[in-house]
Amino acid sequence: MPAKGPVSILWQIIFTFIPILDLYAFYRIKKLRKYFLYVVIPLFVIILGITFSFVLVELQSTDFSFEDDSITSENEEFLSLIFIPIDIGFQILTIYFVYTWSKKWNEQVSNAHQF
Repeated sequence: MPAKGPVSILWQIIFTFIPILDLYAFYRIKKLRKYFLYVVIPLFVIILGITFSFVLVELQSTDFSFEDDSITSENEEFLSLIFIPIDIGFQILTIYFVYTWSKKWNEQVSNAHQF
């Protein structure tokens, strides 16, 4: 259920670090759809695209021989070097959105209670 009063911005930010609670944080301030549109869907598409292209390159370079395990460990390291900065970037974006939108939510709620 969306919040009826002001929300704690600190708790909203903490919720962004915990899976499922990040969804709840945006639901509380009625911005869940925008969160999916601006963060979740683009992150999913980027990760899926990188993974898919990486798998295609891996299959093409190994000529369907999966016997060399050193290639797989090198690829895992390379993928982590790509995914970690992307994940950090989207986490920063999530924190920015929850901070900005929670602040606006609190202003709207306080203005509504003044009248």
